[in-house]
Amino acid sequence: MIDTHCHILFGVDDGAQTLYDSIEMLKVAQADGMTNIISTSHCVPGIKFENDKETLLPIYREIVDEMKRQDMKIEFHLGSELMLTPKAIEWLRDGRVATLNDTKWVLCEIPWNKNLQFEIDEDQAICTVLELGYKVIIAHPERYPQVHENYGKLEYWKSLGCFFQINSTSLLNPSREANHRLAWRMMEDGYCDVVATDAHRHQGTRTNRLGGIYAIIQEKFGEMEAKRLMVDNPLRLIQDGVLERR
Repeated sequence: MIDTHCHILFGVDDGAQTLYDSIEMLKVAQADGMTNIISTSHCVPGIKFENDKETLLPIYREIVDEMKRQDMKIEFHLGSELMLTPKAIEWLRDGRVATLNDTKWVLCEIPWNKNLQFEIDEDQAICTVLELGYKVIIAHPERYPQVHENYGKLEYWKSLGCFFQINSTSLLNPSREANHRLAWRMMEDGYCDVVATDAHRHQGTRTNRLGGIYAIIQEKFGEMEAKRLMVDNPLRLIQDGVLERR
């Protein structure tokens, strides 16, 4: 299994805060059977968490050095979760964004609450990202009010060429009922191309574990679908390939 959305780099966002936290998160992932993981620190250009590639690389390298010292086998890759702010487009033009494993794939977060409603049209922003030659995978659409209010948004984004990543916690946790129901509806309708953890900690509910949801999806949709979402398509992201839709 491969995790393509988590917050492992320490001290740069609301995820891991120390090198110890980062290593413990990687150990949890390795124990769960993961072979690869992409760290996707929050990147909100012009607002907060202004984590460009230059900022993230030294921390990434420090973690990799510690992994070598501890003889860890899991492969660790750099990326970011890019909020589509007006300045995000500038950063992409300038090559400042840490894309997924330095590929053309960008994990994009849509502004999702009133405090994050920037003077930018999200659909136009996505079109601009694509026009710049990047490939878009949208992080956790099941959480966005825009999708709850207009399910047709997904088909429109798909028609532009976007792909979708659903959080494992949305599928597993019924306490956030609306997100839970929408996540499973997306699964049923084929609006899911990758399942990832969005892990922020090495303890609690938001950890780097995919084994549980892999087994559930395998039972509901079959081994091929579980593998597509948590092995094959994630590997295609790492290798700058083309994702397979259902």
